[in-house]
Amino acid sequence: MHERVIEEIDRRIKRLEAEVEILDRSLESLESAPKKFAPKPKNDALYYMVFIGLWMLVGIGVLVYLSRSGRLPGTINVPLLPYVLIALVVLLGGLAYAIWERREREKLDPRGELEEKIRSANLVVKFFYEPLKKALLEDDPSALRVLGDRLLEDPILPSAVEKVNEGDPKKMAYALYLYASYTPEMRDEVENLLEVLGNKPLRVLLEELLSGRGES
Repeated sequence: MHERVIEEIDRRIKRLEAEVEILDRSLESLESAPKKFAPKPKNDALYYMVFIGLWMLVGIGVLVYLSRSGRLPGTINVPLLPYVLIALVVLLGGLAYAIWERREREKLDPRGELEEKIRSANLVVKFFYEPLKKALLEDDPSALRVLGDRLLEDPILPSAVEKVNEGDPKKMAYALYLYASYTPEMRDEVENLLEVLGNKPLRVLLEELLSGRGES
């Protein structure tokens, strides 16, 4: 049962494992040239900017506390709003610059992108294709539903699937739900999904479902 689907799953696993090997070699070659891709030194001015912003906010908080507790002379009237705005601008500006600088460093250093692709490929094999194969071999519809839930709710797996171009996680989850709860009345839904489903193993699974070969 499901021979074609299992073969396709094994093919995708082998492809991803081969891709990981290639990426590992590329990463090793980059590691051999540390000077070229060495990360830039930290920008101390950025940390000073964030510190000043935080310091100003803390100072304003102290002034507000003292004024409300009556510990400041009543004749002193400090307009706090301009200082709050300045502190927020300094703090948010520093944080925005930190995010921008990090992205720029990642663009200049390809190692981060390679490492992310390696992690994504391994995640897809371990948490999607291997559980999918196991569920089909054991003819376990509930495990397929759980896998569909993971494609929608897991904080990491959906982006990993997209990173290695294995398909649209939402459409893949829909395919698993349809298969696990299929009735003849759902045939049109399956046919419509096949027109847009990019994941090859799940396409074969739904094709088997429509032809009757996927039923035990």
